[in-house]
Amino acid sequence: MLYSDEVWTGIEYQVAAHMIYEFKAFFCGPEGWGSVQQTRDENGQRSTIAVVAGRIAVSQLLLATQEPPRTARVTLGNAALDATLQLDGGQVRIILAKPLVVKASDALSVVLT
Repeated sequence: MLYSDEVWTGIEYQVAAHMIYEFKAFFCGPEGWGSVQQTRDENGQRSTIAVVAGRIAVSQLLLATQEPPRTARVTLGNAALDATLQLDGGQVRIILAKPLVVKASDALSVVLT
């Protein structure tokens, strides 16, 4: 069957456009995979790593921002985590007090304000 004969032609473009609009991307690591999503509004920026399958070890994150943030709130699910915020050129480095493993169905979120 030729690709052009498939019923779903064009769906890839719609999905890609939607993911770009929401700043959402796929990631794959040696032990797991999932999505990374970043949203910005007048209150700040939220970055979320959601693991779909497997697990991923995290000790720090390097995030792009439009403006240097004053604070960072890091959570795994509903649990707050201790972390340090460092400005690193035009980016922000979030260093977790304790390295952690994000497992399937878990989400690690960073809110910068």
